[in-house]
Amino acid sequence: MPIYEYLCDDCATAFEKFVRYPEKDVVLCPACGHERVTRQISHFGFPVPGKVKEPYKGPHKEDFKPITHDD
Repeated sequence: MPIYEYLCDDCATAFEKFVRYPEKDVVLCPACGHERVTRQISHFGFPVPGKVKEPYKGPHKEDFKPITHDD
């Protein structure tokens, strides 16, 4: 069962819910109990094997060239 993110149209509460059939199931806001909720677009991430060899540690001094002033 996928997890969907919702936003209540009445009280603006954001929440997640396991929903088997999002088009058929009635989803109620857990804060106010209203049925008027909007399903939000969710962001997700997944690892891609071989793409990241080590965590990002910020810019390296080799990434920057020294500034020279040509007069």
